[in-house]
Amino acid sequence: MKRLLALLLPLWLLTGAAAAYDGQDAVFARFPLSELAQYAGTSESDWLASALAERGAEGADVYADALTANLASGTARILFPTDGMRIAMTYKSLGSPKFVSYLGDSVFYCTELGKRGVGDFAWALIAAEHCGTSFPSDAANTPESLLQSIAEAELESGGFALTGNTADADTTAIVLRALAPYRESCSELVERTLNALSELQQESGAFASLGTETAESTAQVVLALSALGIAPDSDERFVKNGVTCIDALYGFATSDGFAHIRGGETDALATAQALSALRAYELPQQNDDSVPASAGAVPSLSSAATDNDSGTTQTVLLVAAAVAVVAGAAVFLRVRFAKQYQK
Repeated sequence: MKRLLALLLPLWLLTGAAAAYDGQDAVFARFPLSELAQYAGTSESDWLASALAERGAEGADVYADALTANLASGTARILFPTDGMRIAMTYKSLGSPKFVSYLGDSVFYCTELGKRGVGDFAWALIAAEHCGTSFPSDAANTPESLLQSIAEAELESGGFALTGNTADADTTAIVLRALAPYRESCSELVERTLNALSELQQESGAFASLGTETAESTAQVVLALSALGIAPDSDERFVKNGVTCIDALYGFATSDGFAHIRGGETDALATAQALSALRAYELPQQNDDSVPASAGAVPSLSSAATDNDSGTTQTVLLVAAAVAVVAGAAVFLRVRFAKQYQK
């Protein structure tokens, strides 16, 4: 059945009928932003609030006000640069202009980046991209310096790790997501990292953290691939035993969100990351490899080539023959997803 799904999904997507997540209303009911606001400033709550707001949940202004109040009272604290980056991204997702000062303190003018590993550099690029903000001319950190720091952190065996010398899926995927807007300037690094990430995929199609397959790890890969314009539901490098990343991610779905592990209870962080990943997947793929205007031109890295010759040639499908199959695929997938949400 999973092999059939892997064959039918690309055909269905060809017609523009992307498999949108239809459990959104149940998630909104389980996690109202107005109730989530009491935890504003904590990691899980902020990521979930961002994901919900980006999907149109009501109460974004309530959460933003609570976040401001908790930061002012000291209930919420910024202990590390990545905390400030998360808060900046949260404010941006909530539609608040308050993201600007936090982005400046945690990204542009922060001198503490790197003390907690390569993730600092990657999240700095992701936060700036998420907020759609250019790096100031007097910034202490620039896209070039951040990219160079990332390149220097690459493991000899390929990929990236938060600690140690063995690549982990989460960190490797987060780095890829950070590199996405600059992939022309670091094409070889991107390709090596994609290959390393592919090797980390489990036989089930999911990705693991510390030896355990999780929704969060799988979601980070979907986010990275979507940012690069790579289809996470069909690219052969990320299909194992006929199971795609999207198939695997839906395997963690519950009746009102997503679980950390298969068969588990609905989890706030797993739901947040899965919602963000599926939203990135559902959005039109951005296949233009040019660096966005907000990023500015970035010189080639010393460890990466400037020419991106690694693009894969897309197979031309016979649309006329596919239409009949697509219709059946749409019904099949809708039923499959509906059963997951009725658990």
